[in-house]
Amino acid sequence: MKQIILSIDYDEPDQNSYRSFVLNVNDLEHPKRKKKEYRFNTGFPPMDLIEAHNFMITDIGVDNILTCQWNSSVDHFVMDGDKYEWYEENGQEWLKASKKFQKTKQFKTMKAKWMSENSKNI
Repeated sequence: MKQIILSIDYDEPDQNSYRSFVLNVNDLEHPKRKKKEYRFNTGFPPMDLIEAHNFMITDIGVDNILTCQWNSSVDHFVMDGDKYEWYEENGQEWLKASKKFQKTKQFKTMKAKWMSENSKNI
């Protein structure tokens, strides 16, 4: 069974310093094994959260997860600026770019870069 802790690697309180979503996975059946760390860093935090979620479901497997929790850095990241916000869909919380941020040149540049780098995967 696995214990998962999800956090965000960034320099508080600067959302612009975002580097990645981080999954730390502890193997509870073999506690002496070193915990594994997985980073998701497309450069777009909402997509990184989705990729981390998909990794947990497909690569680790729901049946292998005993607990999954968010480190406070996840909420701090959202509260530290106005670029991202939570929304709920089908009883789950997800991250999205705020409407205000979507209108900025920075967002459009980020989105264009992400799309060009990931178009082969879509």
